[in-house]
Amino acid sequence: MAELAAGAGIALAAEEVLSTSFQAGVATYFLVKPTQPLNATFTRIAVVHDDEMHKRSLTRSNHTLTIVDSKAYIYGGETADATVATNDMHVVNLEPGANHEPDYQLIPAIPQEEDGRIPRGRTNHAACAFQEGVVVYGGTSSTGQPADDGDVWLFTPSSKTWSILHSFATDGPVLHPSTETRIFPLNNTSLLLLIGDSTDGITTIARLTPSLSADADPASAPSPYETLVPPPSPTSPSNATVHNNTLYLISSTNPVSSQLHVLPLDTKDAKWTTLTFPTNPLVPGPRARYAGALLPLTTGYGRNYLVYLLGARSEPSPRTSKPTDEKEPVPEPTQWSDTWTLQLPSSNLAPQATLSMKDAIKPAKLKDAIRTGVGAESGKWTWCDVDVRVPDDLGDAGAGKLHPGPRAFFGADVMKDGRSVLFWGGEIAEGEKVGDGWVVRLE
Repeated sequence: MAELAAGAGIALAAEEVLSTSFQAGVATYFLVKPTQPLNATFTRIAVVHDDEMHKRSLTRSNHTLTIVDSKAYIYGGETADATVATNDMHVVNLEPGANHEPDYQLIPAIPQEEDGRIPRGRTNHAACAFQEGVVVYGGTSSTGQPADDGDVWLFTPSSKTWSILHSFATDGPVLHPSTETRIFPLNNTSLLLLIGDSTDGITTIARLTPSLSADADPASAPSPYETLVPPPSPTSPSNATVHNNTLYLISSTNPVSSQLHVLPLDTKDAKWTTLTFPTNPLVPGPRARYAGALLPLTTGYGRNYLVYLLGARSEPSPRTSKPTDEKEPVPEPTQWSDTWTLQLPSSNLAPQATLSMKDAIKPAKLKDAIRTGVGAESGKWTWCDVDVRVPDDLGDAGAGKLHPGPRAFFGADVMKDGRSVLFWGGEIAEGEKVGDGWVVRLE
């Protein structure tokens, strides 16, 4: 279906969609279903109780969690005794019983090639799914120094081995990974690197296209590294994510408003667009935070969102009022327990024959066009606090606890269905590290 403009084109497209076999369902979607707030169901899927604290414990913080297919790969971080975790890979099977795979595996670090290198244990690093594997970059070792000289590591689940995907130490340019480092897949061949600095900004926004062929001739190959946008950047990469070749950053300079910074990555000479949104009692919005999760998700039919989950307060401050017993002021919680969603532009209308009807038609774009045509708001670029619902089946792991409460410094990723988030571990408001896993389903 061609891209629509307005007027007769919209009417014709609407008639075409509504004349299909699911006419009633789509009509209801167009005319009745609001786009926000979303319903969120928190379900605890696993709890780790450590009899003895050690570096292999899954009670940890400042680690990464990366989902590849139906498995979660947990790597690095700091364990409950404040030591840097080992370089073992922890694997949690999200589909127990499928293909007779175990629910949990601990995989020691093994090089792909004989006498090859393996990554050091690290914390405050970055990771993402890439080439059916897990890419790890940056972070600090137990000495507080950079874990390596700028190696981009690849863990391959099929062989359970590690290899160097790219080395900035040998292949340049010279980069200095910090704790403000993020990495995202741009497509099946490229990665996006964000490297922050101590002045609350980003010094490097670059595309890395590593050579995946051992037979490739480096002398004749194009440069794998391309700087996309020169500094300065609007803010640090602590609240950053990528969706549909667009980079999103969130910052805040005062308690009553925050900023969403948007950068398209698929155009030359791309420039930042900044949208300010309120964060006050009159017009609620998510307050500034870090060490939480900012992730893209979809609820189907072409409707896209960013989910802003939990996290720590940027500047904890004591309450100005005193309790009735006139003791010292009770400080505000150091972490957030709320979850917000931002509605993004809807996906295009072009159907794809290989997808289901729900994913192919993407009527959200048409719904927004109809609303705009009649002067109604589509909801794009609006924030909303999610409605937390009680899960239908609590399960053994979730018995007695329906919400994780205030939490930060956990690992999180979007699950295979595109609408659920899995997060693991982190620190609770009292500063204690925890070792449980939660699934947040949004719909």
